[in-house]
Amino acid sequence: AAVKRDAERRQKALEQELETALGGEKERQMAQKYHMVKFFERQKVLRKLLRAKRTLLAGESKGKARKSLEQELEEHRVDLNYILVRPPLPTFVASQSADVLVVAG
Repeated sequence: AAVKRDAERRQKALEQELETALGGEKERQMAQKYHMVKFFERQKVLRKLLRAKRTLLAGESKGKARKSLEQELEEHRVDLNYILVRPPLPTFVASQSADVLVVAG
């Protein structure tokens, strides 16, 4: 009985190890697949982020316009963070689609 139990435990451990190894391979494949998409998305968001930052630092806007720019800057930072630290989802969800922000996540 002890030998059978040990064999079952060993089998479960090996199956779990195999599943982990296959999961890592799948993540590598997905990273490779979406590498170019992430690059272009990152470039778009960086451009928008820098444009918003420049406008904000120019100091021409006041009141509601300034708050709107600060909010836009924060949204671009969140988008950039999503692109850089993408959760391991089956597909990459593009945050920029025809200059319209799509909720990603």
